[in-house]
Amino acid sequence: MTAPVTVARTVRDHRRALLWWGLGIVAFVVLHLLVYPTVADQGAEFDRLIESYPEPLKAVFGLDEIDYASPAGYLDSELFSFMGPLILLIFAVGQGAKATAAQEESKRLDLLLANPISRVRLIAEKHGAALGMTAFLCVVMLAALWIGTEAQDMDVGVVGIAAASVGVFLLAAVYGGLALTIGALVGKKGVATGVASAAAVAAFLIHTLGRLASWLEPVRPLSPFYYYDRGNPLVDGLDLLGVGVLAAAAIVLWGLAGLAFDRRDLAG
Repeated sequence: MTAPVTVARTVRDHRRALLWWGLGIVAFVVLHLLVYPTVADQGAEFDRLIESYPEPLKAVFGLDEIDYASPAGYLDSELFSFMGPLILLIFAVGQGAKATAAQEESKRLDLLLANPISRVRLIAEKHGAALGMTAFLCVVMLAALWIGTEAQDMDVGVVGIAAASVGVFLLAAVYGGLALTIGALVGKKGVATGVASAAAVAAFLIHTLGRLASWLEPVRPLSPFYYYDRGNPLVDGLDLLGVGVLAAAAIVLWGLAGLAFDRRDLAG
């Protein structure tokens, strides 16, 4: 008997939601690209506006480190600094939280595990499917950005867009893995979602406010956002240290989830 939990089946079960997520990401990208010509035409005005912002505000959002009206500066500020990662984080955390916890809460997990499939394989395939869907959405964003920037004659190459998209994927994978681990530990989708979301918010605040508060500076390297925000991938390509740390964290969390789920007493 073949176990029913496969990557293909999990993706198939989510294909409609995945389609709508993809369309939403395309709409998000297109909307921002349509606004860019106005930003470029009024670059001097935007520069003066940003210059008038308080220094703490510019430091927190990194506005003093970019040329906002440039194609790379605009995409970095509007898509990759906050909203792009937020969209993918929401998706990845949701998928990680319900990978096993949703079926455990609905009392269907025992029936599933009655099939010839180990708990470790269940975690591996469920989260593998979640990561595959997250990667698919990142590719959709990459493709929309590449086609859109070419159509708009924005001087941003596909290599830079791909590098930035890889960073978004790995950041989402970290928090998806955290949600998976919490769900495997407690069997509650809401708890897993809440803990992973709270951890993401806390890490973001530590990273951003650490630019202002010197007492936070020593703990900034504990935040995944610190490694996500290293360098300027749209211009300089991948930051190998940042990519390596995020990838390692995602893999470790995936392994911890499997270990926790395998050792848990699921009786009752």
